[in-house]
Amino acid sequence: MLSETEDTEGLKKAIELLKANKVRWVHSTLVDIRGLMQDMVVPARDYIDGTAFTAGLGFDGSSIRGFKSIEESDMILMPDPKTLAILPWNSDENQKSAIVIGDVY
Repeated sequence: MLSETEDTEGLKKAIELLKANKVRWVHSTLVDIRGLMQDMVVPARDYIDGTAFTAGLGFDGSSIRGFKSIEESDMILMPDPKTLAILPWNSDENQKSAIVIGDVY
């Protein structure tokens, strides 16, 4: 388990990476119960201001097969700043993207 200092440093590094690379979109990913990667694209500003890392991203779990029924489908994706990486194949300045993996709650 990481200490609070290590968590804070990881968060700062992730935000600095997004700013330095002028990232516009972040692919926020999770692995479903079948082992398939699911993805939602979020504006980088939600990460740069820290809210996505600290409060998480809400999503409808009923849209992912095997997660939850519509009556109990409110879920939170908590991105892990240590997994943030810039996607190297998109060099277009206006569409620069990154990817991050998170846990579902």
